[in-house]
Amino acid sequence: MTLDKAMKDLKYDTRLTQWCLTTGQMTKEEWKKHLESLPDLQARVITFNLSEVRNSREEEH
Repeated sequence: MTLDKAMKDLKYDTRLTQWCLTTGQMTKEEWKKHLESLPDLQARVITFNLSEVRNSREEEH
């Protein structure tokens, strides 16, 4: 795989987003369009309280 292809594949990787925006590899409009194209996964979210998890682990020991 060439470096150019690797960079194109990683263009929307959140770890590289700021770098891509700063260096002109991606415009803010491209980033916004990408974010808007992502599916809404809100219905699949599981919420939990870390305090409750921590307390239940302490009770086990």
